[in-house]
Amino acid sequence: MEGVNWIGVATLYQREVRRFLAVAAQTVGGPVVSTLLFLVVFSVVLSRHTPAPGGAPYLVFIVPGLVMMAIAQNAFANPSSSLLVAKVQGNIVDLLLAPLGPGEFPVGLVLGGLTRGLLVGLLTALAA
Repeated sequence: MEGVNWIGVATLYQREVRRFLAVAAQTVGGPVVSTLLFLVVFSVVLSRHTPAPGGAPYLVFIVPGLVMMAIAQNAFANPSSSLLVAKVQGNIVDLLLAPLGPGEFPVGLVLGGLTRGLLVGLLTALAA
């Protein structure tokens, strides 16, 4: 691990976190509200007609799946939107010219996406 540019990876990670926190209402609040709406719809519609497996309350059964869905969606959406927006705005050159290796660049982006996914999942679980 000697040749890894940890400062560059940490800087890219911080950039990604700042990018999605700058518009937190859209990138964090929106997915939390969307997932909670799924929870309301599923609990109202399906709880009357479909019993939860094992006799558990329906909300106890469905909340972990919805939280994981929110984590997976947002962990994927962050790096993909970051790359797409950078390409459309024309500043992807700035990212590609940074002194990051071919493995370091995706690691910084993925860690930023992981942070967003976990933040949305945590807030969804707390709200549920």
